[in-house]
Amino acid sequence: MNYKKSLKYNILGSLRSVIVFYIIIALILFLSLIGLITIVNGSSNSSINGMEFSTAIFIFVLGLNSFKDRLLMMIQNGVSRKTFFLSSITSFVILCFLMSAIDRVIALLAKFAVSFSNQVSYSSLFESLYQQKLVGMSAVTVNLESFLLSLCLYLATATLGFFITISYYRMNKSLKVAISVGVPVGVSVVLPIVDQIAKGKISHAIIRALNFAIGISAQKPFHAIVTFLLIFAAFAGLSWLLVRKVMVRSN
Repeated sequence: MNYKKSLKYNILGSLRSVIVFYIIIALILFLSLIGLITIVNGSSNSSINGMEFSTAIFIFVLGLNSFKDRLLMMIQNGVSRKTFFLSSITSFVILCFLMSAIDRVIALLAKFAVSFSNQVSYSSLFESLYQQKLVGMSAVTVNLESFLLSLCLYLATATLGFFITISYYRMNKSLKVAISVGVPVGVSVVLPIVDQIAKGKISHAIIRALNFAIGISAQKPFHAIVTFLLIFAAFAGLSWLLVRKVMVRSN
């Protein structure tokens, strides 16, 4: 099995899940739009925002399920770890590109649907985060920047999921338990306590860092695009460091 066959295997392995996901999203969006247009009256307004978050979560889960079985299958067919890794990352790029394009089409169709109602609106993730920047922007520019933002976000979440599942695969049981318990407890219990002792300085620093990284206050989506690309590159690199010497086991 060479690189092209490995790439095809990876894409086909995810394609059915992608199709099912979009069938569900289309049904939910259709029913939501019909319900809102039918129910709301002249004195109220409703909106649907950021469908891209659902796609990002789905791609994250896709990344989580793109390692063990596929690695075993490819190793059994004489595929090197390098080829497995490259075909996996390439499949993420292709799927994220495809899903970003589909999300743009869905957004355009949803906007067309709500154009028949004055009380219902639809906003993409880009439009929700960078409302001030929209003033004076052409429709082409909005769609292009929305597509780029979604693409980079999806790439980041895909490689994050991929890195996590490889890391867990290489951990022993004790370390898995420690990480699985320690991280949630640290985030939900220890961090709030320490932050309270520090009089909120930690949470404020985190918020400021995220604000700069995403470019919300500055209304600069370029910040978010660069941030997500750096996350993609970092986790892809870390994943390769783990994959290149991974020991194959069935349990």
